[in-house]
Amino acid sequence: MNELENKEICTQVMLLFSRYHKNFPKRWHAVGVARWLCQFPTNSAVRLQRNEPATKKALQLRRWHCCLASDAWETITSGCPLKITRSESQVPALSMEDILGDLNHLDPIVRQRFISDNIERLIQYAVSYSKSVSVLRDALHKTNRPDSDVPSTAEIDVWVRDLMVIEQDIVGDMAQDTRSSDECLRLTAYRFQIHHGATHIALLRPYLFVTPSGLAAQEKSKWEYKMKQDMTATVGKVISTLETVIGARLLSHLGHGLTCVIVPVAQYCLVQLASQEEDERKIAQHRFDSCMIIIDELRKIDGHALTLSNLLKAARDNLVLNARQESSAPDISVMFSGQDQPSMDFSNVALEDWDTAMTTVFWNGFSPLEST
Repeated sequence: MNELENKEICTQVMLLFSRYHKNFPKRWHAVGVARWLCQFPTNSAVRLQRNEPATKKALQLRRWHCCLASDAWETITSGCPLKITRSESQVPALSMEDILGDLNHLDPIVRQRFISDNIERLIQYAVSYSKSVSVLRDALHKTNRPDSDVPSTAEIDVWVRDLMVIEQDIVGDMAQDTRSSDECLRLTAYRFQIHHGATHIALLRPYLFVTPSGLAAQEKSKWEYKMKQDMTATVGKVISTLETVIGARLLSHLGHGLTCVIVPVAQYCLVQLASQEEDERKIAQHRFDSCMIIIDELRKIDGHALTLSNLLKAARDNLVLNARQESSAPDISVMFSGQDQPSMDFSNVALEDWDTAMTTVFWNGFSPLEST
């Protein structure tokens, strides 16, 4: 820290503040300040071609990757466009070798006191997480703008494949990591599983309501079925991991970032509640209830969780109301836990009603893409 300039120290403080402060508006304000400081002409991570020491450039790059991740998840949570442009996002990937090199320059006493024996594995998770954020940002740059074109299935499949490759590169020892006696490694493994799964869901969720460009009518049902299969399996894994974290009493250590990732998970559960398949509706009901339990737990560490809980409940109630108004087939129904009311038929809920309901949660609308 002594080798850093005041603006660089302030940037790191703002990034830490944004991660651990309980007050939601103050957190996002801190993210904005950190982003501005990183873009400041004399302290820009984007201008890495300047004649500066390699270690300083590497540190700038890591701070900028933190800003890129915060920007992406802010977009997922709020529905607002990305604040960091595509050109500003085009920076080198994080390097495990660079990070290890910087750590090797630390005083041995400092390393022994503060650096985990599993630091290489922790860095692998950090680099993999950064890669998954890059994939998510590529998708958001393509879709999260008013003038966006609907991507093709080929583009979507590339994003999904990239996420799979990232997971395969690190998944080998993940189960062992979650049982590690090193709490930091254990938490990091859980965090990666949760964020990576939520990234997959967030990437695919717009195509629940829009058809990818160039998709032939005869191929649409098959492609959508496969997409929903993948999303359903991923939602199950994310919720299962979150339940494990709660059971191990580790939720408070994972920080407010979980409030962001629970949004796309809960949204997909709401969509599944409208399925015409009774078994799917029952599973979706259980998973949505699990999401609400998780959000209630998050209220202990995140002031925004209460707002999110109210918004999700309002969205669910809106769907129930729309289903009641559109109901015409009483034999296809779903009961919501904790509600003494007749079963609701969702078989005739129009897509426009889904978008209205989800706007309650996703302030800029469920999807920035137009329905097709």
